Amino acid sequence: MGKLILTSGSQMLLASAIFNGHHKVLTPPTIMLNGIRGHAAIDGRKIFTIDDIQDFKINATYITLKGHSIPGQGRIEIDSSKILKSQQLTSENYIVVHDNKLPLKFSVTSPAKMPGSPPQDDPLTLSSADVMIIPHNNHVFADT
Repeated sequence: MGKLILTSGSQMLLASAIFNGHHKVLTPPTIMLNGIRGHAAIDGRKIFTIDDIQDFKINATYITLKGHSIPGQGRIEIDSSKILKSQQLTSENYIVVHDNKLPLKFSVTSPAKMPGSPPQDDPLTLSSADVMIIPHNNHVFADT
């Protein structure tokens, strides 16, 4: 099994979210992550610790493949269902990493608008979607 090592300030590549089977392109395409303290593998699960969950709330813009006259806005943050509390008497939080991908949620704060007069909300917009962030730079994979 490999070990995923992330250092504070690691750059991650943001993959597309999928709403109703349609891809939404999220920008910025890369994100700098702060507050990452270390790495570990527990019970066969790849995890890393974070200092502050607040560091992972990132504003983003999205469009569909169809395109919009006005892009939508949203927020990217860690899926709270993936956060584990340390079993030790510490304040550490752990994030489970599956297939070397960090699980996040994208929540829409304002919908994209379709062309028209006046512009109408994109009917494909949902309130949230799963997003996977894939390690891009400043990371190391080590066999264990």
